[in-house]
Amino acid sequence: QGFFDIPIDHLMGVPILAKHFKDDPNINPEECVVVSPDHGGVTRARKLADILKTPIAIIDKRRPRPNVAEVMNIVGEIEGRTSIIIDDII
Repeated sequence: QGFFDIPIDHLMGVPILAKHFKDDPNINPEECVVVSPDHGGVTRARKLADILKTPIAIIDKRRPRPNVAEVMNIVGEIEGRTSIIIDDII
């Protein structure tokens, strides 16, 4: 928002995604973890995790050069859980 001279709406996908994961009979939120692919997405991941009542994990990555990302660490427990990775573009 703020880059155009026309009205626009900033639409959030978290409520729709949360409903999908809650309603899908093949997904048990108690067995899931919401993963943020970077530190900038933690707030978004936390919103979804709060709705689903699941823990979160964060991927700690570095960019040694443009268009290259290296995963350095995963903060949080993901072993044995279904990971739901939420990013800023759907």
